[in-house]
Amino acid sequence: MRWKNGFKNFHLLFFTISIIFILGCARAPEEEIQETRRALHNTLLSGAEEYAPAVLKEAQDILIKAQAEIEKKNYKIAKKLAIKAKEKAEEAKKMAIDAKNKRR
Repeated sequence: MRWKNGFKNFHLLFFTISIIFILGCARAPEEEIQETRRALHNTLLSGAEEYAPAVLKEAQDILIKAQAEIEKKNYKIAKKLAIKAKEKAEEAKKMAIDAKNKRR
């Protein structure tokens, strides 16, 4: 009898942990989106519109896709896209800074 109770408790614990994990993963990647927006803002301030417009546009387009995935509640995809957009924004910023430094 004790064995059955232990088995039930194990299943209950496993079920509870699974629900917590699922709920934890099922939220919008707000932090990643905000970080990406900040990165894009800093990229614009660096002069990327002039020195790296294609990469800047790519970052902006990826962010738009991430936001569309959030609307569809595809949070995992949205998070990946937001991270990719931030990386592109940082790449555009670096390109702009490098181009400005070469002009001097």
